[in-house]
Amino acid sequence: MSRPPTTSGLPPAPFHLVPAPQPLRTDNDPSLMPQSQKIMFTVGRMDAGLALLLTPDHYLVEFPAILLPDGIQVGAVLAMEIERDGAAEKNR
Repeated sequence: MSRPPTTSGLPPAPFHLVPAPQPLRTDNDPSLMPQSQKIMFTVGRMDAGLALLLTPDHYLVEFPAILLPDGIQVGAVLAMEIERDGAAEKNR
């Protein structure tokens, strides 16, 4: 079975090229950096005082289990917000 010709006369590409997203240019300017970010995790395993947390895009993070809420078990879904503390940075 043959593919229908394209308007350019070339066969269609088997995939689409999508330009990679450009990172936010901050040039170390704190005012341009995001000040907080919410991240979702699933608890994958708890062992030796560490919880292994998995992000939706498959990053693995080791996190001290003692800092998690009581009753957290494997399979729990957590939402954490990471916030930059500019005032504390200035006071260092």
